[in-house]
Amino acid sequence: TSPTNRGAITCNVGRRMSYTERESGRTKCTFANSSMAANVKIKDITPPTCGLQITVKEGASGMVFPFENPPDHFPLPKTADLVIRGELFNCDSEEGTVIPGMVLGKDMIVPEEGTLSVSKLDRIVLTVIGDDNYKLNNDKLRFGICNGAGGEPTPICDENLPEYNLFEINLQENPHIYLDATDMAGNREILFIPISVK
Repeated sequence: TSPTNRGAITCNVGRRMSYTERESGRTKCTFANSSMAANVKIKDITPPTCGLQITVKEGASGMVFPFENPPDHFPLPKTADLVIRGELFNCDSEEGTVIPGMVLGKDMIVPEEGTLSVSKLDRIVLTVIGDDNYKLNNDKLRFGICNGAGGEPTPICDENLPEYNLFEINLQENPHIYLDATDMAGNREILFIPISVK
């Protein structure tokens, strides 16, 4: 639950031993104790839990973000509940829509109920909601628009732009917004959000 670059662990070993006293002939028991300290690295196996805030310039907004559920699950795979909120996703309530039991990792494809509804004339701004149980690698943080979902995202325009003018982008049949986040241990999350263009 708390990955670190450096740490230490001490192992204590106690072994039960029996011996016979020469004089009395009685058998007695004792413990032989020993300990050793070793430097260790606590490995991080949890992918980032990053999401996106999506805002239409001079219009509505919405957000999609995962949270690990159950927390600190072991062994892999980790699972997450996906929260979808905001007008752009036709979610009026504060709680939004929760999609449970997604595998947290490289292939997080938002289902149809999380489709983003926009106009071809809209300009959208993507803001990363960054979170990791240890530390994100900001040098590897990527987001943008691609066609299709799953596997490695193939951008159809420049990545990490401050604004996306949909009129200038060649949106094909199955466009998605993607977020590709990696933490300092190399764990990776790729989130795909479907787009419906009116």
